[in-house]
This record gives sequence, C-alpha cells and structure tokens, in this order.
Amino acid sequence: MTAFEIRPKGPFSLAAAQRFLGGFTPAGGTFADQGERLSMAFPLDGWAGSAGVVVWQEGAIVRGEAVGPSGSVVDPAVVAKQVARVLSLDHDGRGWEEAGRRDPVIGRLQEEFDHLRPVCFYSPYEAAVQAVIGQWISMRAAARIKVGLAERLGEVVDAGGLSLHAFPLPQRLVELDGAPGLPSEKVVRLRGVGEAALDGRLDPTRLRAQPFDEALATLRTIRGIGEWSSQHILLRSAGVADAVPLADPRTRVAIRAAYDLPAEPSDEELTAIAGAWRPFRMWGFVLLRLWHGRMAGGSLRQG
Repeated sequence: MTAFEIRPKGPFSLAAAQRFLGGFTPAGGTFADQGERLSMAFPLDGWAGSAGVVVWQEGAIVRGEAVGPSGSVVDPAVVAKQVARVLSLDHDGRGWEEAGRRDPVIGRLQEEFDHLRPVCFYSPYEAAVQAVIGQWISMRAAARIKVGLAERLGEVVDAGGLSLHAFPLPQRLVELDGAPGLPSEKVVRLRGVGEAALDGRLDPTRLRAQPFDEALATLRTIRGIGEWSSQHILLRSAGVADAVPLADPRTRVAIRAAYDLPAEPSDEELTAIAGAWRPFRMWGFVLLRLWHGRMAGGSLRQG
C-alpha cells in the first residue's frame, strides 16, 4: 500500500463527507463506509490504471493508503491530488465560515451539515458517464447500469480490505459493444465519452483552467452532453468552488424554499443571493440542495 496525507485548510469533517456519500446514488458500488474509514475505487487521472483507496481523519489531517490492481504500486502524488479534489480539499476553505456569517441561511446549513464540503465525482469522465446513462431514466436505474459496467469491465482493487470494482478505464469504454439496459444510442454516446477522456477534453485541470463558458463549450462537443449536463459535469466533478449553476432547476426550488421567496428566482436574483458566498458559491448551492432534498422545504430565513 502507498501512504499519503492531505492537510485541509479550514474546517473539514470526513464523517460529513461519508454521510453525504451514503445518499449519493451515482457513487453506488464504488465506495464503502467503514465507520471511521472511507474506502473508494476509481480510475486514476491520466488513465494509467485504477486505485483502491482508504482514507481516515486524524485530527485536522486526512491520511490515506492506496494500491492498484493485484497489489500494484500507484503514484501517491496522483492519488492524493485526486482524493483532494473529490473531497474538495484542494481549496483553501478558511473563508468558508465567513460566508456563513455574511448569510445566516448558509451559516445555519454549515452548522447542520458539519461544514460539509462538496463531495465530487471521481473525475469529469465518470460524471459524463453518469450524465449519459442517466438520461430519461431514474438515478437508481442509472446506478445499476453503471455498477454492471464496473463489474464487467472495471478493474478489481483492494480498498481497506474490501474488493471493489472501479469504473472501467476510458480505453475499455471506447470498446463497449452493449450492456443490459443501455439502448444503442447511449452505447455510442458512452464510447464518445471514453474518446473525450482519452483526448483530454475531460481533464479536470484543463477544464478548471478554462474560462467558465469555454469549459462548458468544450464539454458540449461530446455527443449527448447539453447545457444542463455540461454544467453538472463541470461543477460536480472538476472541483469548481465558485460558480452559479443556472441550468439546474432544482437549485431554484431550493433557494425559493430556503429564503421564503414568493417565486423561483431569476438568473439575476439567484446570482445576487449567491454573491454573499463568494468565493464558495458552489459550496453554498450544494448545501441548499442537500437541505431541500432532506427536509422538503421550509423557510430558513427566520431560523
């Protein structure tokens, strides 16, 4: 096993991340909550292989161990960077509490969810796969198909004493000839996602370095990825902390409920409300969506 550590800047709770993952249907089959430890399996950035990873928290430090298939060695720097992105530890979060003081609604949600940072998809590649599979079917049905692909084509890795299937590497996905529950058009689109991963269009560093609209345009060159899907991929997998998901209607529903608005906010109203959370606007939206999904409404404005 290869050891690594991550030193978060600002408050962080691995337990809060584990609770989030417990309700995150698209991650099904690729992680396991082992009490104080979190096990994960995923293709490594750069596509050299897959890794099984276990992480735990000791005080303010997140420690981990990783291994490749059949006990092979993995690069600790690559693993640590990817895990940091998944857990939003690649951002300096020391100003996140101040955002909660500027907006009491966000402050109350920070307390309720133990200063949760967004838990992202393992990569834009896997987020794009989820977006394609999930079109026109339920999240649970999409998760079953994704798990089936992992079991059929993914590498088996050890993750904290558990055997988990990582999702297939893109070089395997480009060879996909079909799968139960997948119509032929989705098979074609998934092969296109694999090709986009291999040619760099789904590289998280590249996407984050591009201007927001340019990154979305890059993602929309992938067959089957439209306006909503491109925002979803960029904001929920590349680790973008400060952006406004204007294409997500559920965000507007959550904002209306939390702030007791008479109607769903316009683009301008949504952007104005989120202005108090800079530079963590996406973190605020994740908390609001999580709260609304669990509580099904009820104004937070008056506490």
